[in-house]
Amino acid sequence: METKRAKAQKVILPGAMGRRAAIAEAIIAIARAFDAEAITREQYFDQTTALVEATGDKEILTGWIQNQFDWLSENFPNLDDAWKAHPKVMQWLHDLAGFRGQRKRLKRAVKLTLVPSRTNGNSAAF
Repeated sequence: METKRAKAQKVILPGAMGRRAAIAEAIIAIARAFDAEAITREQYFDQTTALVEATGDKEILTGWIQNQFDWLSENFPNLDDAWKAHPKVMQWLHDLAGFRGQRKRLKRAVKLTLVPSRTNGNSAAF
């Protein structure tokens, strides 16, 4: 939970007012519900993604993409395993990278600079 809060706070800087602070609190509330096992991983992803995309804020979107990338990298050393376990998340990242309808290796999105927090041999795939 603290990791999720820390990541949200990197995107929403301390002292931020109004809309961005409210969005950060909503994202943290959804993460708490997931941590309490009140919602599934897929519901957590769907609800947070819907909120993030509705903001239209590139910085918040980039933070959420990084969050998903880090989580997948930490939990699935093999991309095929990630595709099998979480096809919705993988397809969303795939689509953002510009490969709609294709299942090629993901490449870094030119417009969104992502830096993996850990290298596990698959970082070049994103």
